[in-house]
This record gives sequence, structure tokens and C-alpha cells, in this order.
Amino acid sequence: DIKKVYYNKIIDNEDKIKYRLFFKKLVYGELLDIDFQFESTGTKRLLKILPFLLSSVVSKDRTVVIDEIESGIHDLLMDNILNNLHGSIKGQLIITTHNTLLLESKQYKDNIYVFNLDKDANKELIPLSDFDERIHPNLNIRKRYLGGLYGGVPMPMDIDFEELAEIMDYKEGK
Repeated sequence: DIKKVYYNKIIDNEDKIKYRLFFKKLVYGELLDIDFQFESTGTKRLLKILPFLLSSVVSKDRTVVIDEIESGIHDLLMDNILNNLHGSIKGQLIITTHNTLLLESKQYKDNIYVFNLDKDANKELIPLSDFDERIHPNLNIRKRYLGGLYGGVPMPMDIDFEELAEIMDYKEGK
């Protein structure tokens, strides 16, 4: 729905120029000017990471690292962006994510790593390709990951919020 991104220039009484980022968006069939500050978290995040994604495309000498790339961005949109980007990367793009949907993409299956913790909480980064005997084109890698076959899955625990509120002496209105 975004048709154009531009800066609105305002000259104040002291002859200082202030720039505000705007989007020209199609909203209910009408083209409107929307101040960037009113945009969604996902749109803001996407605009923030775009220069880094482009940087991975323009030079074979660049390594780009983006932590939590999907933060605020819809999982289907992020999957589409990474699939479009995949063949164009000249440098190296390293991303971290909690978006398990990305495990279903055939495009970058050979580039997926999982962090595992041992009993002493030492972290080890393991490529999914180390699990060759557990990877087959007809198997759902995401489902197997969530089932704990590759490690790296958080261990959910029950939280008794009433007990926690008592411990913290949390009272209504505080």
C-alpha cells in the first residue's frame, strides 16, 4: 500500500530546515500522506533494515549481521523478502530469528544453524546440515525442530502469576 517515501521539508522561524519522513499510502482507495511516526512497528523495522539488506547485495566484501530480523515484521512477508534476496546476496548475510516459519523454506535450508545449550549452559552453534540423517526432502524441518530433534528449542515452563504477584507484593492500582 506504500506508493512513495519522501521527506517533507519545513523551514522554521530561525531559518532551520526540519525534515520529516512521510509515506504516500493507498488507504481505502485514497492516496494519503502519512507521517512515518504513525506507521506500524513492522513498517518502521523494515525501513530500518533495508539499507543493511541492500549492503549485502552490493559488495562481495561485506558481511551484514542483523539480530532478530523478523522483529515486528509479519512472518510471511519476512519469508518473501528473504526468498527474493537469497539469489542476489554477493557478500554474507547473517541473521538471527525466532521465526520458525523460515525453516520451511527450501531456498536457504543449507544455511540454517541452531544454538544448542549443554547442561552447563555452554552454547554451541550447529549447522542443520550436521543432521543429514534426520533431514529428508519430504520431512517438515520446522515440525521436527519444534519437536526438539535439532535442539535449540526453549523449554517452556508454567508460571503461576498469582504466586508471582504475591511474591512481588503486587496490589491492584500499584
